[in-house]
Amino acid sequence: MTAATAAGGRLNLTRETIEIQVLPQRLSAVLEGQASSNRRPTGEGGESSITISVPARLRRTGMESRLPIDPTTSARVKPDHSLHRVLAQAHRFRAMVMASRGKTIVEIAGEAGVAGSYFTRILRLSFLAPNVVKAILRNRHPITLTAKRLVNESRIPIAWDEHRGLLVAD
Repeated sequence: MTAATAAGGRLNLTRETIEIQVLPQRLSAVLEGQASSNRRPTGEGGESSITISVPARLRRTGMESRLPIDPTTSARVKPDHSLHRVLAQAHRFRAMVMASRGKTIVEIAGEAGVAGSYFTRILRLSFLAPNVVKAILRNRHPITLTAKRLVNESRIPIAWDEHRGLLVAD
């Protein structure tokens, strides 16, 4: 897929990269707002161009698709409230267990209004390493780390130093 840019360059979207082709001779005119309305195709007339290639891949994240340039450090416009909600719920469930006075998990889950298996999956998240929780709350986690993925992650290691793997994009 290829699209023309305002600078007379081109933007090529491939399956694995975004390629931006810039014509340096026209760039200053575009930046100063003096771009001419008659656009010639890129490189026509012997003009040299500079091509910038950035690895990127379209990813499905929850209900939307995103094009992260670097999935491990991609900035978000707004926080992932579903992840924040799941972490808050995990700590609420943990407080319920601590105050339960010998009740079973099934009884506590019933009080919370959820099934026992869901209760235990969420409860595990209250034991995440502090640096992982901090990364999630500060929106410094990969875009691919969603609430659904975190809740359904059945292999969360016991040791906190091994939790770093949760922040690595697939």
